[in-house]
Amino acid sequence: MDIKVTNVLNPYAEATYSIRSASLPKENELIAKIQGMIEEFNKKYEGIAVAKGTFKQKMPAFEKSDDTYIPEVFKRAAEKLGVKYEINSFHAGAETHIYCQHKNAKGETFIPFLMGLADLYNMHSADEKMDYKSFLKGYKLLSQFFFEFNK
Repeated sequence: MDIKVTNVLNPYAEATYSIRSASLPKENELIAKIQGMIEEFNKKYEGIAVAKGTFKQKMPAFEKSDDTYIPEVFKRAAEKLGVKYEINSFHAGAETHIYCQHKNAKGETFIPFLMGLADLYNMHSADEKMDYKSFLKGYKLLSQFFFEFNK
């Protein structure tokens, strides 16, 4: 095909990409990498196509807290019920981090702690499903967590 033909494809396209990270430096590293790809594209296709990148923050950055109190309470609750657990930091689905920039009535900074309390399969698909027995077990874990936290 002759590269000068412009009526075959729409000359405009847009892509949106959501960047979530538990590490602000890693997020900035990814943005820099994307900007580098845009620059490479523009050099390679100079005079034919132009790519632009716009980055904006929708939610405040969330950095994992060094505070171990809540994870320790969670461990105690899980161990009392014989529940296997894994504690790690991630961003996907963790919209609770919008509170991490706020303080409670005592002036303490909120520290989000997201608990997965059920086994989910095929997430974000038409076949997404949950094992209801694991959900009931998760409810017991949440109840035990609440008990441990308040004793």
